[in-house]
Parts: sequence; structure tokens; C-alpha cells
Amino acid sequence: DQAATEIETTAGKTTDESKEKEDISGKEASAPQTIPQESQLEPEEVTTGRYILQFSEENRNLVLDKLKKIDGVKIVHEYKEVLTGASVEVGKESLSDVKAITELTSLEESRRIRPTLHTAKQLVGALKASSKYQTDGRGMVIAVIDSGLDIKHKDMRLDDGVIPKIKDITPSTTGTYTLKVPHGYNYVSGNDNLYDDTHEPHGMHIAGTLAGNATDEEVASKKGVDGIAPNAQLLVYKIFSNDPKNYKAETEDAAYAAIEDAIKHGADVISLSVGYYDSGLPGNAYYTIAKRAAEKGIIITAAIGNAGASSSDTSFDLHTNNALGAVDTATTVGVAATPAVIAVGSARNTHLVQREFMLNGQSFGYYPIGYTTLTEGKYEFVDAGNGHWEEVQGLDLAGKVAVIKKDKFDLKDAVRNLKFKDVAGIIVINTDHTAQLDHTCHQI
Repeated sequence: DQAATEIETTAGKTTDESKEKEDISGKEASAPQTIPQESQLEPEEVTTGRYILQFSEENRNLVLDKLKKIDGVKIVHEYKEVLTGASVEVGKESLSDVKAITELTSLEESRRIRPTLHTAKQLVGALKASSKYQTDGRGMVIAVIDSGLDIKHKDMRLDDGVIPKIKDITPSTTGTYTLKVPHGYNYVSGNDNLYDDTHEPHGMHIAGTLAGNATDEEVASKKGVDGIAPNAQLLVYKIFSNDPKNYKAETEDAAYAAIEDAIKHGADVISLSVGYYDSGLPGNAYYTIAKRAAEKGIIITAAIGNAGASSSDTSFDLHTNNALGAVDTATTVGVAATPAVIAVGSARNTHLVQREFMLNGQSFGYYPIGYTTLTEGKYEFVDAGNGHWEEVQGLDLAGKVAVIKKDKFDLKDAVRNLKFKDVAGIIVINTDHTAQLDHTCHQI
């Protein structure tokens, strides 16, 4: 519920200056899988759970028939290409009935997944490779399973003379698709609105890194993005909601449905820059999917993850630090821990992308700590010390912006104190006592 003051910012992300959005509300797209419409999605606090079921192909109809007869069970996705199974939404009172189906070979919870950042063309040596071998992605299809993208962005194009692998563009009542992006699906709202309007447009960032195709002039003037495979086609699957409180599609089963559809539509490479914690052991659904995709000659590239640091002495504020100054040997996320995928990550980043704002001619780096946009207007800033209760209890902070200095104590306690005082927003001046991996560069 924290808010950030609307000030002049420069973000490290690819956006269309026109920011044109398509209004496709109420219009249907040809859906590759069955999924509830946005109006049917439940709020964050729910009494149901998503589960991924596996069974043999010969028992498919029998299992599905049994599921349909159980009250409180809804079949969300069916899998045939890379997994023999289905995902279901189950009420707590009906879960035991599902588990009692003897033909099931596996039942596992469909966990929530999150986007992970970043990579850069210069870091992976793609510039030298593409120049030496004249490879630019032409004839290849990359599936991006993420938060969507702006298909109308000027960098989402193919060079003249490039013969694409997919020549048939998926029909759309809104004219969504192009030769650059011939197919996709929005698993959040059940249509073909793929516009990435999330708090941080992660999908647009990934798509630009993979296959952005600005002109040479725009790249030279730093007005466009030239990706690793600029003439590759993209299949785009939106599984992250624009509303951070509506994450019903941000679970494994939607990602698996997207993988299945991408394979049906000719993907050569599938990008999964998402993550959750797991061991990557044989037997679970993702292991099976990755293995079958590899057997079909399809490459899955997965983010190796940066969820923690083995040399940390704290875990407050959702970001671990590197207080001990040692090499980070933290476990990879589950999508990269499976042998059949290519794990992508960087041990030594040479570039840093951060937001900044200007104050009295001086640049300050900052990191957003909340998703709520502050109503445009003028606000009084109040020095609230470190946000400790004894410092803020006597202050008049209602409707004002509290400015606090982060210290060694838990920031969540300070935020809780300020929320109790009905602040309109919070600005945190970062501490200089620790060297946090994620926040070292962010003064604010």
C-alpha cells in the first residue's frame, strides 16, 4: 500500500513513446486452452487451490469424467504435448475426493511464479557472434512466456527480405498479430490483449533483449533496441496480470499451457524468465515437460535466479544482502535446476540498469517499494526519522509523505508504523551499513 511520489524518472525499460493501447474489452480471441474470463477471476483471498494432475493417456477420459463429477472442481487446462495430465481448481472441501482418484500418477500444487531479471546482449557475446557468423535469428521462432509486450512498438519488426518461419498470422478481431508476432494468448483475461502494462514491464524487457529490431540509426543514437536475434519471430504468452493483486494466472499450470501451445505453433526456443524455489528432481511436472520438449528438439532457456545469497546474514525487506562479502553460491530456481533446460544468468554483471530522478540538478537512483500510484497533486514531506514508533507516534502524517532513513532494523516494522499513521506515501533513504545485492546502487 506504499506510494511513490510522481517525479521525473528515467527507467531502464523498453516502451513505446506513443503508449498506444488497444481496447479489446468484450472481444473474444481463439483460445488455445480453456481459461476463465477476467471477470470470473477470484480475488487474492481464495478458498480454492490450483493443482497439476498427471495420469496415463489411456486413463485420460476416465480421470476427466471423474473430475467433472466432483463438486467444487473446475478443469482449467489439459496437457497432451509435453505432459499427460490436466490442471484443476479445487475447493478445499473437495481436494480429498480428487486425491482419491486411483488413476492419478501425480498430484502437485500449482505454485505461483514470478518474473526474474535481467540479461544483456553485450554480456552474452551475441554482438561478436552475430557479426562473425551472420546469425540474426531469421527463420527461428521464440516463445516468450511473461507479462506480455507492446506488439505495435517500433522495434517489434522484421527486416525487409526476411522470410519468416510462420507465415500464417493468427486471426484476431483487433488485428493484434503481425509477422513479427504471429500468435499469442493472454492467460489472465482469456483474450489476445498482450499489452504489457505491468508495474515493471518485464515481458517487454525480455522481448526486446531477445528479438528487438531497431534500425541501425536508432541503435546508434540510443533510441532503439537491437536484440540477440532481431529477425526472429515471437510467440507471446501473457501470464502476469497488470493488477498485482490479481495473480490467478501467475501459476505453473498457465505457464505449462503456454509451453504446450508454443510447441503446437512451431516454437524453436521457449524463454522462461520466471522462477520459484525447487530442486529440479525427476518426477514432477516441470521436469517431465522440459524433458519432452528437449526430445522434440525444442530448447527451453530458464532464468537461473537471484532469489537469495548464500553469504547473507539477514533476509529482511525481501532482499538478502552480501554482508560477509563471499561468493554467492545460492541454489538456482526450479526452472533452471532441471537438466533438460539451458540456465541463463550472470555471475559478473558489467552493466547496471536503474531508475533515477533529478532533484536540484542532482541525480538520485531509486527503487519502487510499492505498486500504488499516488494521486497527482502537491504533498507535504515530513522527516520521520527511522520510522520507529517512538519517532512517529506524535507526528501529524495523515495524507503526507513520510521520509525515513533505513537502519539495521526491519523496514517492514517502519512501514507498518507509517501505515498506521495514514501516510499518503513513503520515501526511504537507503542505509549505508550493508551492501545489499539488489539495492547497493539505490540511494532512495
